[in-house]
Amino acid sequence: MKEKIINKLLQNEEKENADKIQSVFDFVNVDDPSFNISSLEIALILKKEINLGIDSILAALLFKSVRDNNNSCSDVEQKYGKEVCSLVTGINRIDNLRMKRAEINTENFIHLLLTLSDDPRTILISLSNQLNKIRNYDKISDQDKAPFLKEIKLLYVPIAHRLGLYAIKTELEELWMRYSEPDTYRNIANELAETKISREKFISSFVAPIKRKLKKAGIDCEVFGRPKTIHSIWNKMKKQGVGVEGIYDKFAIRIIVDNTKLSEEKDYCWKVYSLVTENYRPYPNRLRDWISSPKASGYESLHTTVQTDEGKWVEVQIRTRRMDYIAEMGHAAHWKYKEGGKEKSIDSWLTEMRQALESPDEEKKTDEIKKSFYSKDIYVFTPGDDLKKLRSGSTVLDFAFLVHTEVGLHCTGAKVNNKFVPIKYVLNNGDRVEIQTSKKQKPSMEWLNYLNSNAGKAKLKRALKEQEKKYSDLGKDLLKGKCEQMGHKFSSDVIEKLLDYFKLDESVELYELIGSQKIDMQKLKRAIDLSFVKENPVQEAKTIVRPDKNLPQIGNDMMVIDENIGKIDFTMAKCCKPVYGDAVFGFVTVNKGVKIHRKTCTNAADMISKYPYRVIRARWSKEGTDIGFTARIQIVTNGDKPVVGNIVNYTTDNKNVKLLRFNVQSNKGEFEAELVVEVDDHATLEQLLDKFKRTKGVKDAFVIE
Repeated sequence: MKEKIINKLLQNEEKENADKIQSVFDFVNVDDPSFNISSLEIALILKKEINLGIDSILAALLFKSVRDNNNSCSDVEQKYGKEVCSLVTGINRIDNLRMKRAEINTENFIHLLLTLSDDPRTILISLSNQLNKIRNYDKISDQDKAPFLKEIKLLYVPIAHRLGLYAIKTELEELWMRYSEPDTYRNIANELAETKISREKFISSFVAPIKRKLKKAGIDCEVFGRPKTIHSIWNKMKKQGVGVEGIYDKFAIRIIVDNTKLSEEKDYCWKVYSLVTENYRPYPNRLRDWISSPKASGYESLHTTVQTDEGKWVEVQIRTRRMDYIAEMGHAAHWKYKEGGKEKSIDSWLTEMRQALESPDEEKKTDEIKKSFYSKDIYVFTPGDDLKKLRSGSTVLDFAFLVHTEVGLHCTGAKVNNKFVPIKYVLNNGDRVEIQTSKKQKPSMEWLNYLNSNAGKAKLKRALKEQEKKYSDLGKDLLKGKCEQMGHKFSSDVIEKLLDYFKLDESVELYELIGSQKIDMQKLKRAIDLSFVKENPVQEAKTIVRPDKNLPQIGNDMMVIDENIGKIDFTMAKCCKPVYGDAVFGFVTVNKGVKIHRKTCTNAADMISKYPYRVIRARWSKEGTDIGFTARIQIVTNGDKPVVGNIVNYTTDNKNVKLLRFNVQSNKGEFEAELVVEVDDHATLEQLLDKFKRTKGVKDAFVIE
């Protein structure tokens, strides 16, 4: 057996190449009884079935010897050159790959093979290795058989099909089915064997009139029946939900036109189609014209389905010899059509590789391909051997966000190949990455510099925005509470003073720093003490839209409108219910005069930005303090009933306050009181609120706007 393979490897080789092969036999001690004959079998597949050159054959003979440490790669390079050494290294990288291969997407697996070795011939050698293994299936251990068959079906069958190695692809499928679905395979095989004679008789009778017409028309053609494989018949059975007896197209008729000029090919194919359909009725919806519109890969053929007088449907394929050569020698168009027409970016490159490898000058062509090949992706592994695809240049942080957003936000670094690295560490092909996290870890804007993927950056920006809002809301509440705790009013003046103190531009920045504890409570307390200035309750309003003017004094009116228009109708806005002393502005409505709003009204910003021409300055008249204003106050207590009585007493005892309405409700053990009072000015209202808040049993008191 061994001698027979050796003779086939040396057969028809030039003396120089034969000497190299013989040299390898001596190098790996092929005469040793323990020598693994599989290396010879793989080399023979490469030579006879894939037509690769001498370097690939040498690498196939050598890679197992290097893998088993019988020889070193440096010895191989010294004796057979850098090219062979590189192939041996690439094959062993693929062969030693430790992962759940059968769970990997086919496209990703092809990319992975190409990134582990920059020489595409390693894929063909790896494929030959798998073909040889399944041909010797009985030698595989029982525990390895199931995962091996999954790899064949999900990974290597598609690779063989993409490379145009249809004979190898068909054999892989047939052997896979024989071992994976033995009962089904045997049943279909028996059925085909039983009907073989009648099937061959039918094919002969079907093609006979076609051959006569073609001969009469002077068209030189080869006409034959192409039996469909057991695997393809099984696929049809599953798709149609029938048994083997329900599958009628167990074969296809192929007509190959010879001796045609390139300019006449289309005409001849359609002439053949016309002659076929003169004898048999075509099924119009099953016509596939890839002659007028070839597939992107160059595949050209006419496919049609016709019906015999007995009602049997038969598939007929019509093409020229040139078209048949292209279709059979590496173009992936037909396979893509079966798979739903999905185009993959790598396919065109693999087709180019296949054509180059079959050219006489294999080694030079391969160099050209290697120079043109550039991978924009890298592939790394999780601790559980799952494969992840990232952009070239991706970091540990990119990988963490790919796993999950929360993992990315709390990432502190990673163990890459069992070594600890920081979040900005750039990953390489084949790295095994174990992300490290901590609940105490918080993301920052600086992390954007460590991310390469747009998806990761988007996730981080979204999280930072949410974090900013969370800190801002928390900081505002903390500041408000601290002001009230220190006996001060939480107002815009306080905010302005604190912004000056901390040298900040926006209140949101202040709130965020407080909420994130970058400004701690002690520092905040000191800032409030140093910057707080009690608000004057009878101050003039600041200019909202225009510079200050000399405001006219209009008798005892409680409002002065700064537009030099004298007395005009105005009412207090219900949305914010301003009272004497509040900073206010006027807003000219369409038919209800001027509405007076607080500057802190929730609608203020919208009105000022959208309708600046309708905003007018307004201030309280200093002589208008005899006018009363109403305010609604909400008070939350701890449920102690005497507290309610104290609230009423404080209100009625104050001569500057008039109680208009009082309502109390119980809510989960707490009393909530709502008061409507009339007060003289803003200062009186603030004093009343302060009194309520200092009352024992009162949790909170505030004006309802």
